[in-house]
Amino acid sequence: MAVESSRSSSPNDMNLSDRNSTILIVTIVTVSVATVLIVGRLISRAVIVKHMAFDDYLIVIGWILSFGASVVVVFATRKGLGKPDVRIKDEWVLPLKKCVYAFSVLYVRISTKVSGWEENERMDCKGSYS
Repeated sequence: MAVESSRSSSPNDMNLSDRNSTILIVTIVTVSVATVLIVGRLISRAVIVKHMAFDDYLIVIGWILSFGASVVVVFATRKGLGKPDVRIKDEWVLPLKKCVYAFSVLYVRISTKVSGWEENERMDCKGSYS
């Protein structure tokens, strides 16, 4: 008795699974957890400590950029993100490419801001201990 492999050499027999629901769930859960944590921090800083600092405003800016990236990902899943290429409709190709571009711009903006802030903090720490 031959054992069937989950992988097939014929493209017509391929098991093409959609990952768009996984992408959607992970994105929504991540942004929801981040929102709860950030709101908790801001409430504790504003109400309990009664002192909002510069980093609190930077966190809000970072959350806004991350939320925007999450909205782009959610929209992109409606246009075929996570689906195999053969299952993406022709009318979805251009909107999906626009979403990928928008996400890459937001992602680069988020990552360069964060890495720039980390670099400045490292430089400040080195300067204060030398």
